[in-house]
Amino acid sequence: MPRSHTIGIPWYERENYVSLIAILDDGYSFPESYDEWLSEATILRTRFETLGARTVRVVLNPREFSAWCSERELRPDENGRVHYAIWFVTGKESAA
Repeated sequence: MPRSHTIGIPWYERENYVSLIAILDDGYSFPESYDEWLSEATILRTRFETLGARTVRVVLNPREFSAWCSERELRPDENGRVHYAIWFVTGKESAA
């Protein structure tokens, strides 16, 4: 993976974690605790960086993410999060 490759990683803030997973179609698959999620996400981010990628934490705000998905007729699920991260990192509407 070239060093110039940038990967957007959907990121959640502690204060929004419970409300965010409540709006996600696949929220049931998330760890119950924020700390457990953070540990898993940090490991994933480190793996990408070890492979040479530049990572960007893409913070999802529940209201903003839900509205963004609705505007693009995307479901608030893994696919929606991936598209949002791509859109955020590239700034291109074509990512949606």
